[in-house]
Amino acid sequence: MKRKLFVMLLCVAMLLACGHVFAAPVIDGKTPADIIFVIDTTGSMSPYIRSVRENLTAFAEYLGENNINAHYAVVEYKDVAYTSYSNELNSVKEHSLGGTRWTSDVETLKNDLGRI
Repeated sequence: MKRKLFVMLLCVAMLLACGHVFAAPVIDGKTPADIIFVIDTTGSMSPYIRSVRENLTAFAEYLGENNINAHYAVVEYKDVAYTSYSNELNSVKEHSLGGTRWTSDVETLKNDLGRI
């Protein structure tokens, strides 16, 4: 459990350290909120993934409906799997949202979450 938490926090730190490749516009003088969804998609979460998707989608829609300026990133924590193309163990997947790591478009986020 501690390793899982460490890996998730490391992913968030990497996203923040890389800086934004997408800058959400400042609306009404408000700085946008950066929201990173770190989702556990390991085998033990299989029965709950649908609920996680629905709740994250509802949360993003709520923010949008209430004119809260936010942009989103998605990181998946998966079961460790050997990837032949990189010759390494990989359990983390950073999602590309319309060609960048960040999006402020709720529909783009919803589409991405629907593929988990």
